[in-house]
Amino acid sequence: MGKPFAYQQVAAGTSNMVKLTTSVNPFNVTIAVAITGTASAKVQYTLDDPAGASDTIGTGLTWFDHATLVSLSASAVGNLAYPVTAVRTVVASASAATITTSVLQAGF
Repeated sequence: MGKPFAYQQVAAGTSNMVKLTTSVNPFNVTIAVAITGTASAKVQYTLDDPAGASDTIGTGLTWFDHATLVSLSASAVGNLAYPVTAVRTVVASASAATITTSVLQAGF
C-alpha cells in the first residue's frame, strides 16, 4: 500500500500540482481535503502533460474542476477513476485556516 502525497496551505493561492502515473491499471486516485478554520477551496485536474507547465503550479495547462470537490468549506473526500496527469488545490480564501490535501494513487 502506498503512502499518500500530502501538502498544506494556510493562505489563498494555488498549490503545487501532484503528477500522477497514467499507466497504472487500474487508475484509481483518492483525494482528501481536510480543512480547519475558515476557508474556501476546490480541487482541479488536467489532462495536459505536466512537463509542459512553466512552473510547479501548472501555469499554461488546461485545468478542470473536480465534479464534487468544489466550493469546499469543510473536509471532504473524492476520487478519480479515469486517468488524469496531475491534480492541484486552489484556495480562494483562508482565515486562520489550514488546508491539507492528500492524494493516494492505486498501485504504489
